[in-house]
Amino acid sequence: MPNQDLKQVNYRVSVTKRARKQGEKLKVSNRTKLEIIKELKQLKYWSVNEEDFEYESAFGAIEFKFDVEGKWVRVFVFQDDYRKTMWVIKVLDKKQNDLKKYDQIGIETAVSALKREVLAQKKIDNKESSKKKTGLNIVKK
Repeated sequence: MPNQDLKQVNYRVSVTKRARKQGEKLKVSNRTKLEIIKELKQLKYWSVNEEDFEYESAFGAIEFKFDVEGKWVRVFVFQDDYRKTMWVIKVLDKKQNDLKKYDQIGIETAVSALKREVLAQKKIDNKESSKKKTGLNIVKK
């Protein structure tokens, strides 16, 4: 990636516990895992380096496919614009490039859970900002 130092970090890249466990169970070499991790770390520059990735939208997430060691490693990422975080939510390795219904349900469940978290965070932030605006009135006798 040329001029990487000049790019502005737009997102934080985080991995859910479930995706971390799935990544540890991948049946690929450690070297391949590290290459995929290195690639995904570049998501912190998302929007600026979007054209550097091959991706597609899937089930409310962004899907990245890696054809490595005769397998397809598929990584699903949820883009949280409110908290400026790219959440790695699911990691799969498949012999063929197809998804089963239970994989789809797992991805949709993770996306909906993160959307609920974002809405809850927005609600909390709105309450806090409204308290700051109104403030407490001090009554003197």
